Amino acid sequence: HGFGDELDFLYLPVDFQHGVNRGYAFLNFKDPLVALKFQGHFQGVSLRCFLSAKVTKVEPALVQGVEANIARLEPDLMGLVAI
Repeated sequence: HGFGDELDFLYLPVDFQHGVNRGYAFLNFKDPLVALKFQGHFQGVSLRCFLSAKVTKVEPALVQGVEANIARLEPDLMGLVAI
């Protein structure tokens, strides 16, 4: 959908035991206006491709900015490689 180049941070927690993501992600956009556009595009989207009745919910995080997100998640990220 063209948002990949607008991100400077993406964290998708994964349950490696079950091989699935945990159902949420943290994204940080370089431009707040693009974040609002993303929210407008993905808020309330049905996840039919996953055979689920769930819909997406996009909300601002309590922690904002790439540096602040890395610092907050650093203990969980130890040993992981950035892609």
